[in-house]
Amino acid sequence: MKTIGLDIGTTTVCGVLVDAETGRMLASRTLPNDAALPGSQPWERLQSPARLETLCRSLVDAWADEYPDVAGIGISNQMHGMLYLDAHGEAVSPLATWQDERGNRPLETGVSYAARLSALTGYPMATGYGFCTHWHHLQNGTVPAGAAKLCTIGDYIALRLTGETAPRMHATNAAGFGLYDLRTGGFDRPMLKAAGIAESWLPAVETAPVCAGKTPLGQTVTVAIGDNQAGFFGSGSGEGAVLVNIGTSGQVSMLADTAETGPDIDARPYLGGRMLAVGCSLCGGEAYAALKRFFQRAADLMNVKPGPLYAAMNAAAEALYDAPGRLNGLRVDTRLCGTRADASLRASVQGLGLDTFTPEHLTLGVLCGICDELLGYWRAMPAHAEARRLVGSGNGLRKNLLLRRIVSEAFGMPMQVPLYEEEAAYGVALLSLHTLGLYAAPQDAQALIPYQNAEG
Repeated sequence: MKTIGLDIGTTTVCGVLVDAETGRMLASRTLPNDAALPGSQPWERLQSPARLETLCRSLVDAWADEYPDVAGIGISNQMHGMLYLDAHGEAVSPLATWQDERGNRPLETGVSYAARLSALTGYPMATGYGFCTHWHHLQNGTVPAGAAKLCTIGDYIALRLTGETAPRMHATNAAGFGLYDLRTGGFDRPMLKAAGIAESWLPAVETAPVCAGKTPLGQTVTVAIGDNQAGFFGSGSGEGAVLVNIGTSGQVSMLADTAETGPDIDARPYLGGRMLAVGCSLCGGEAYAALKRFFQRAADLMNVKPGPLYAAMNAAAEALYDAPGRLNGLRVDTRLCGTRADASLRASVQGLGLDTFTPEHLTLGVLCGICDELLGYWRAMPAHAEARRLVGSGNGLRKNLLLRRIVSEAFGMPMQVPLYEEEAAYGVALLSLHTLGLYAAPQDAQALIPYQNAEG
């Protein structure tokens, strides 16, 4: 028996084929997400649901034809974004992604749509959140004709694969829409009413990874879950584990039992009635990429063609990291894009002297700064002292052994890195084993997850 996991990302659509008995990944394929649509307004960030369906079907159909014992399909999706459905479950709008900027537009009073919706409801709303996008449509009379329901792209793909007509949304995605009460486990209906959002727009919310329907071939499709939670599950993170993910941005996540998670920490629904405490940096690997561009620009100014810059940067930083007295180096704040709480914050460098004003000191300082921001979020989590296991994921850690060492030393634990890179797609493929009834609890399937050794 086999299962398929789909991860519908912002720039790629990934699929994996997994053996149900061993958890071994038999195949993986990543397709460019070429579903972007031109918007009629500069603030719009739109994608074609039909094109995304085609990409997902191409993965599912190829493996289903080759392996008739595919029994289940799991779906992970980019969070926050929304599209409109009619009463028959057909899309009547593009997908407005999490990057959509209409919530930052000013009202006549000068405040943004997101800020006004936050004031009306008491919930922190940001542009790109599903209900923020919907509220903008309501205020401007631009809701598409025939629209009856809201859903995520993952919910929509589940409908298209199964032929169902009414969307079912997992709590992990519902919370990403905003106006979600973590304590009651559902949308805050009084606050939706205060914002003028009718309950008829709401999809059914599921708090467990239940069956969303079956394909014409009888394959069980599990309700879609958010990519952050899918990645946490697919990395094998669980009780007592802290997951550090460094890609373009950065995240540190731990299980939590309460929505009270600490300053600058998000509480997000997970599985089994648990929460995830999540701290997010806007510049993870992007800070290191910015430093590479700085060095490339310096080389261009001197008409020099350097070799592979990342390799040279890593080698120089590692030599300094292993040298005596490195603790007297630079302290680099890598918040080049600010934070979610304060977009106006900017990066800084402290400790510059004649002995530290060097490329290697700056390179090592940036790597340590990337780690330090996530370390600060982790230490703000009430349960951080209970952590006894460190899991690393994301290309920023997979491709940079020095950054692995820095994070491992800072967090005080050896790092485990999952063998399979496609954590979100792999996670929902394993989650479908629970939906199929092969595992009594979702976390039981995590025992199948293999790891690289701690040194990579």
